[in-house]
Amino acid sequence: MVGGSRWGSAWKYAVLGLVLIVVLFPVYWLVTMSVKSARELSARPPTLIVQNFTLDNFYKILVVQNFSQYAWNSIQVALVATLV
Repeated sequence: MVGGSRWGSAWKYAVLGLVLIVVLFPVYWLVTMSVKSARELSARPPTLIVQNFTLDNFYKILVVQNFSQYAWNSIQVALVATLV
C-alpha cells in the first residue's frame, strides 16, 4: 500500500496532536493568566478556563507601573551594547 495503513496514519496524527497540546499549553497558560483577576490568579486549585476576564493587569503594567520608561531604558542599553 502507498502511504501505509489507516491505523498507522491515525496514530501519527494522534501523537502529533498530543505533542501539540504539550508544546502549546504553556502559551495558553500565559495568555489566560494575563487576563485573570487577582483573586482568580491566587485560586487553589488554579482554574484552566478564565472565569472573570479583565484587562486590568495590562493597565497596571502599562500605565500605573510606567512600563514605557523601562522599555525605553532597555532599548537604549541594547542599542549601546550593539554599537559597542
